Amino acid sequence: MKIKFLILIAFILLLAFVISFPMRGLVKLANFENIFTADEIKGFWWDARFKNSYIGSKKIGNIDFSLDPYLLLSGQLGFNLKISGPEINLHGRVGVSLRGTYSLEYLTFAFKPLKKFKSGKLITQTISSINGSIDYIYFNREGCLESRGTAKGELLDDFGLFTRNLTLNINIKCRNELLELKFLTLRSDLLEGEVLVSPDLSYSLEARSKRIGSKIKEISKLNFKSTPSLKLSGKVIDILDYL
Repeated sequence: MKIKFLILIAFILLLAFVISFPMRGLVKLANFENIFTADEIKGFWWDARFKNSYIGSKKIGNIDFSLDPYLLLSGQLGFNLKISGPEINLHGRVGVSLRGTYSLEYLTFAFKPLKKFKSGKLITQTISSINGSIDYIYFNREGCLESRGTAKGELLDDFGLFTRNLTLNINIKCRNELLELKFLTLRSDLLEGEVLVSPDLSYSLEARSKRIGSKIKEISKLNFKSTPSLKLSGKVIDILDYL
């Protein structure tokens, strides 16, 4: 009887320790401080707020998340997530299953970069805004499993290539283990292409424009067999620093 009582007491103490474990301590244990920082962290691992948070040197804003207890019934550990900052607003749900599958669900987001200046001069920024929603993205350590989402972006034509600003329709899905963001203007001859994101968060971008290609043909007198394309690659976190 005494052994059962001691086991019960030990279980209650362990449960109390787990429930009351602070988020600040979890961040230190996970060694997230190398890439993620915040001016202030309040709450516990299951309900917390990060005030004035940063990824690298990029200010994200306030991050709030709380445990979704209903997902525990389906064998998932999930959290309701909300990000509110000067340039981005996002809310949705993130989770991980017992099988090691990660999920992003019911995400809606709006991104509008602030104007930046250097030595009193305005820095050229191509993206004016991006708004969208993601029904779901499921992935594991090997890569993307299943995804569905859409977005709309506004590009500034500061260089006069198209004589107008562009509106992009973006479709989000999986291509094998990669996450694909396929974009296309309302007029397909203006701009189209895709961004592929790999599991290690590196990306490759290819953009094509029939209009620019025809101008190059006209000027150079060259007869291209296919539309010229622009290719870029790098790390996703580098894009955040640029924006």
